[in-house]
Amino acid sequence: MKKLGKAVDKISKGDYKTRVKKLGRDEVGKLSNSFNEMASSVEKNIEEIKRIAENRQNFINDISHEIRTPLTSIIGYSSLIKNEKVTDISTIKEYSKKINEEGNYLNLISERLMEIVLLDNKKIDLQTVYISLLLKDIIDNMEFDYEGVRFYQEIRNNIEIESDETLLKSLITNIIKNAIMAYKEYELKKIMIVLNEYIEDKIILKIIDYGRGMTQEQLRKITEPFYTLNKDRNRKISGMGLGLPLCVKICEILNAEFKIESKLGEGTIVSIIFKTFNGEENNASI
Repeated sequence: MKKLGKAVDKISKGDYKTRVKKLGRDEVGKLSNSFNEMASSVEKNIEEIKRIAENRQNFINDISHEIRTPLTSIIGYSSLIKNEKVTDISTIKEYSKKINEEGNYLNLISERLMEIVLLDNKKIDLQTVYISLLLKDIIDNMEFDYEGVRFYQEIRNNIEIESDETLLKSLITNIIKNAIMAYKEYELKKIMIVLNEYIEDKIILKIIDYGRGMTQEQLRKITEPFYTLNKDRNRKISGMGLGLPLCVKICEILNAEFKIESKLGEGTIVSIIFKTFNGEENNASI
């Protein structure tokens, strides 16, 4: 009992790795086993709390950094104009344009962060969504919005799933935008959309690009907030690094599995695995 008392004292002072040796096979021995199980559970929970706290701090640091950069630009350019350090009309217009761009970027960050925060508390009622039709509508819109992108489709007709159409559209659109950004600006961007594979009672949507691909280290970090493969400050190319974290969060809500595979120099495959579906198996529409 004294040994148990000492162990309890150590744990209370923060030594969560403390364990007691087996103290026989009687009631005290059983108590020591229970104590060790409790200590292991406490240590595991404390480590999880530390991990969450560290992730939150890193997230806050990333937000601060991401916001500070455009704010610095806005303050700098506006000060030059305000203090009449520049008087040339064309230069003033150029600086005003940069201020507007940085302001819009800050607005996008706030909107995307708000989406992520709201999704944490979002409760949805799943309804039947015709994902085959939704995919084709998304592709039509993106072909109109993005020049230099060629879409290839293998979409099986009449596929229905239980989902939320708005969130599903956001999910697919964000993944396709990331696929487009995997190419260099001057490259022909080829995107393959596949919706015709089944595993037992699951349906798989794959979005495939043949762009730069990723290393295993990049692959591990790609769903972290504000992590971007392209560090170019041209945000039309690099993005803000919140697209894929948002996709992961949406998948959690839609009860879908998010999977990403990539090889450097070969491209990336993003798979969304829907756990339930309903629909007839028709021939693929290509």
